[in-house]
Amino acid sequence: MSFIKGMAKDPRNVSIVRAMIDVGHALGLTVVAEGVEDEAAVHQLAALGCDEGQGWYYGRPMPAGDLRGWAQAYQERLAAATSPPGVDAGLPTRPMPLH
Repeated sequence: MSFIKGMAKDPRNVSIVRAMIDVGHALGLTVVAEGVEDEAAVHQLAALGCDEGQGWYYGRPMPAGDLRGWAQAYQERLAAATSPPGVDAGLPTRPMPLH
């Protein structure tokens, strides 16, 4: 998570994240980035080949009992976002998976 947060400020963090993604893929794993907090990180991780991510960009922490309702509402907004261009459903522009 600390490397993800620091990607925008320190190119060395980008190198570390890229290396971790490459190692994960070399081992046949799906790579999940933790701590994705903004759209810039989403796009940068996608460009680096990261498979999935999680973080506050997609949703804030919530009680387990609230998850089902949140997921249903998210799916409904996601369906609306895939409607004709110009429809803003208030969702991240690139929901997980990253690509």
